[in-house]
Amino acid sequence: MDLDANPATAGVGSPNDLIVPQPAAGRWKGAGIVLRKQANLSGAMVALLVLSACAPAQTPGGTAGGPVTGAPPDVEKTLTIMIQREPPSFETAFTGGGTNPRAGGVNQVPPIVSTGLTLLDENGVVQPRLAAEVPDQSRGTWVVNPDGSMDVTWKLRPDAYWHDAAPVTSEDILFGFQARKALGISVSGGTVAITGVTVLDARTFMVHWGGVFVQGNQTGVGHLPKHILGEQFAQDSNSLINHRYFTSEYVGTGPFKLMEWAAGSHMEFRRNDRYFLGVPRISRLFLRFVPDQNTMAANMLAEAADVALPIGIENDTALEIRDRWAAEGKGHQVIPEVTGAVVNFEMMEDPQFARPLNGWLQIPSRQALYHALDRAALTQAVTGGLSLAADSIYAPTDPYYPQVKDSIPQYPYDARRARELLAGAGWTPGGDGVLVHQPSGERFDTNLLLFPGAQYLKLGAIVTDYWKAVGVNTSAAPIAPAFSGNVEYLTSRSGPQMGNVTTRQWYLGKLHTSHTPNASNRWTGNNYGRTNSPVMDDLVDKLQYTLDPPQQSALHRQLQQLIMGEVHVMPLFYESWTVLMLKGVTGPSVVSGADTHRIYEWDKN
Repeated sequence: MDLDANPATAGVGSPNDLIVPQPAAGRWKGAGIVLRKQANLSGAMVALLVLSACAPAQTPGGTAGGPVTGAPPDVEKTLTIMIQREPPSFETAFTGGGTNPRAGGVNQVPPIVSTGLTLLDENGVVQPRLAAEVPDQSRGTWVVNPDGSMDVTWKLRPDAYWHDAAPVTSEDILFGFQARKALGISVSGGTVAITGVTVLDARTFMVHWGGVFVQGNQTGVGHLPKHILGEQFAQDSNSLINHRYFTSEYVGTGPFKLMEWAAGSHMEFRRNDRYFLGVPRISRLFLRFVPDQNTMAANMLAEAADVALPIGIENDTALEIRDRWAAEGKGHQVIPEVTGAVVNFEMMEDPQFARPLNGWLQIPSRQALYHALDRAALTQAVTGGLSLAADSIYAPTDPYYPQVKDSIPQYPYDARRARELLAGAGWTPGGDGVLVHQPSGERFDTNLLLFPGAQYLKLGAIVTDYWKAVGVNTSAAPIAPAFSGNVEYLTSRSGPQMGNVTTRQWYLGKLHTSHTPNASNRWTGNNYGRTNSPVMDDLVDKLQYTLDPPQQSALHRQLQQLIMGEVHVMPLFYESWTVLMLKGVTGPSVVSGADTHRIYEWDKN
């Protein structure tokens, strides 16, 4: 890209992509200390980056993940953040709006205005948020019943309020559950359903599960403000999703309050002075939607915004900006973060759609094409050394990784072995060099569906070359914008599709048959490859209800051996994001896949 581009003309975005500096008002300035030292991340430093992602983030004057204390700052501080994609709403479980909430940074938005019962921190430890404490079997607040069902008792913090000053109560939890049930929205954890909610008092409620779910102490049912939505729900539950509450009139429980949503342009937020985890240090926050990464980069170079959050600026561009800022000695920061997600190709395993049938439905063929990829070289080329090649669905940042890493089936780059496996599966070169299956006569023609963006086009070109080298006629194309939210289309493709989901999604049942999208579940499942394996289903089910830690570890090993042994998915590299920040901004740190989960701790000097 042209790093000298004017932010007013860079890229192909709309006029709303432009952020005009206003030095007189001091709205876009940044100065002060840095968040983290940036270094060359080749070799051992990349490994160090992975390890550092597991370390707890220290809050000012407190322990990791603890509340920030103190009165509101005397000085008004304004922060401007950019993300690529505008969210369809604040509650996409109700309103829908896309297959991947991580795309374009949409997942960065909800934590600004909303806080859940708990949060899984960087170390995989469940931390209470709206909940006064995490339910625990030893205290009798997490009970497995003789009939195999489960009851989890929660108590809300007494200082938790909605943005309109109404207290958060157990009735809001019950109402959230009732609304989801009425609208046919799944209320579950993994593959185990929540069957009901009982209000015990204003701040105490019990969640009833149809079976044992190992993460029942961190999975809530979602809360909605009954005092705002209850009347309309009672009159016509189906009309609830059209309420402006979900967009321009949102009232949440988080550290910032929505003041304005200018569609296609920006959101403006003000600090929530009675936020129960601590008063935010930032007074006013602008979140601007900048679809084009060139425009986003130009705005950062012009110091017209304080922060560019993932997923926005691609790694190649981020490295160029890092080098330029370093040469200029400005002290601005390009922070790489390993997210816990795995960039991968998910197979298509439904014979109704998979083409060629004897390619993607045969295990040896899938194993061969995984062997045909030099993932280390691919990772270096695509991420510029900011990430690590993957060999499993378990990311190094996942708590279970140390327990499974020694039992991961390995597929080192080996083109000769790939050709042997393909030949054993009945594939022989045709007259033009493209493999033909004997005796079906199928040619091995396939297409890859990619994320949009230059780095993913590069990835597609590299994979295409590797697979053509072993006789597979491969083409690659990004998912067209018109189909990016069309799950029905994406789950009827013929070949592999790129994904970037967290390890937790795999072992919570991403490949379970019950998670296959279809019309009856409103196309909300995430088993996009239509994997249908009774053995997989059984392992995932056991992972949901097995509470004994050693047994859990054994099941995790079996699951990753099955997924990788049969190559239901091809992990490519562990996803890395880059956060761009002007000097003086502190706080962004990836937690549960988003940098904004602790935005109440952010500061700007």
